[in-house]
Amino acid sequence: EEKIYLEYLIQDYSLDPDKFELGVFRKSVKKERYSIAVILPFNHDDRHKLGLRLRYYEMLFGIEKAIDSLTQKGYAFDLHIFDSKNDTSEVAKILKDQRVIEADLLFGPVFPKTSEMVAQFAQEQEKMYVNPLSGHESLILGNRFTYLFGPSYEMEAKRVADFTDTLPHDHVIILYGNKEKDSLKAFAYKAEVERLGKKVRDIRQFDRSNMNSLSSYIERNIAYKKDTLSHIYVASDYGFM
Repeated sequence: EEKIYLEYLIQDYSLDPDKFELGVFRKSVKKERYSIAVILPFNHDDRHKLGLRLRYYEMLFGIEKAIDSLTQKGYAFDLHIFDSKNDTSEVAKILKDQRVIEADLLFGPVFPKTSEMVAQFAQEQEKMYVNPLSGHESLILGNRFTYLFGPSYEMEAKRVADFTDTLPHDHVIILYGNKEKDSLKAFAYKAEVERLGKKVRDIRQFDRSNMNSLSSYIERNIAYKKDTLSHIYVASDYGFM
């Protein structure tokens, strides 16, 4: 639909179509074989990172199982595997590889700096890029070639706010950890519950430095105007670490 609207605007306002060519007029083409480039931080030459890289080998195993299943249905694939090492210079070299330039789908990398590089590359080259771990909304804003495997941190917080809006009372306490995604969730949640009409009594970060005061903080705030407290929202996947 956006392509159609853009074509109308170009015609109605006599715009130069060459300036809007990127991602607009290219048609999807069914191919006999599809090429997939997997770019993950395997760190295969660093034995000290074995525990960290196991999850990425599990992802690769899942991709290979999916390819096997689709192959049985008559599809054909070329799979190319690259070790990003979570290194921007390494990823820059990978993006110059002809197998990546000609790929139909990029899976990974996953960390912020390298993800930003590949998201920009995907937009410029009009290739689908899937990030299996990140929840950063900034990766997909204005970039229709980049996809997150799960909801963004902001969207996750908004959907939780929709649910908690059904709870009685109108005061909310928001606690969050020291990770970047924790703060993204916390402040997205604050904005959404306030939009829905609830009042944020307090929003506070807890980490190792003030963890010992968490228990007394909760007891004090639950006791204060107890009949007005709706709920406590905790934006942290692994506790306040």
